[in-house]
Amino acid sequence: MLEIAIKKSFSGGATPFYLEVNFRARAGITVLFGPSGAGKTAVLNAVAGVVRPDAGRIGVDGVTYFDADRQTHLPSARRRVGYVFQGLALFPHLTVAENVGYGLGPAWLPSTRKARRQRIAEQLASLHLEQLGDRRPGEISGGQQQRVALARALIRRPRVLLLDEPLSGLDLPVKQEILSDLRGAVEQLNIPALFVTHNAEEAARLGDSIILFEKGRIISEGEPMRVLKEPTQETVARLADAGNILDAHLIEKDTERLTQTVEVNRCRLRIPLTRHPVGSRLKLAVPAGDILAATAKPDSISARNVLEGKIVSLEQEGYRVTMKVDCGTTLEVRLTPGAVADL
Repeated sequence: MLEIAIKKSFSGGATPFYLEVNFRARAGITVLFGPSGAGKTAVLNAVAGVVRPDAGRIGVDGVTYFDADRQTHLPSARRRVGYVFQGLALFPHLTVAENVGYGLGPAWLPSTRKARRQRIAEQLASLHLEQLGDRRPGEISGGQQQRVALARALIRRPRVLLLDEPLSGLDLPVKQEILSDLRGAVEQLNIPALFVTHNAEEAARLGDSIILFEKGRIISEGEPMRVLKEPTQETVARLADAGNILDAHLIEKDTERLTQTVEVNRCRLRIPLTRHPVGSRLKLAVPAGDILAATAKPDSISARNVLEGKIVSLEQEGYRVTMKVDCGTTLEVRLTPGAVADL
């Protein structure tokens, strides 16, 4: 169990930033999710000992990393924390094996060369890198570089694993393979891992729990699908990649059908009944992946909103296509490339 209850003021930038968080992370993967500048990386740095909080406490399994009241600040080298940085921070002049071995730290310097080589070989094999030990980072793919950084973080059998957006820029198949290996490693070591990401799908697929950050505070936490699929405020909806955050005007209520009609620009939508009175202004979150597209008007379906629209744009990014449609208001729709081809 990793326990974090800290406060930290950052005054170096143009706008002062204040971090105040309190949470526990059990063995498994806890996703820290939120916009840039929300304080996620600052939390990782505090756990690693790179940043010293102003107040509070950090500890894991009875080992105190930081305690302001007792003036305890354990040096980074003694915390046994594995850290995968966003930029990976691999040494370009060292081989893959040497990069991974660097993670053993000074505690392993007195060890025999044979024991050290064996430990490195085992770690390389666990992440499918055994054939790449003599190569340098510039000679391997981006996905392989990610595995090297993960191997270096895991080789000391850390008490805590920290990952700062480690999979950004990777293709989906490679990302899925590394996510699988990462989950296996965390389960085998039975340690808490903090995983920072901006990707809602990564968060949902990987996290045992999720913590949403905004402006240095925790605004929601819990089981990933519940938190991401049931946003209760606009900020959470945006973080969960809802796609469409609409300003709506409530114009009619139907208490028999338990629905109400809202107007968004020139578009009218039927939505579930709420307690808001007619005339209210609402924020409406419509996930882009929950909108279906058809080239002909569908009949006999449960959807309460069937809208005609004109495609404004189609943009493919990796394994998904974002379509924008003008149907009185502009809506964003998420499709697969296969669906776009079929339509």
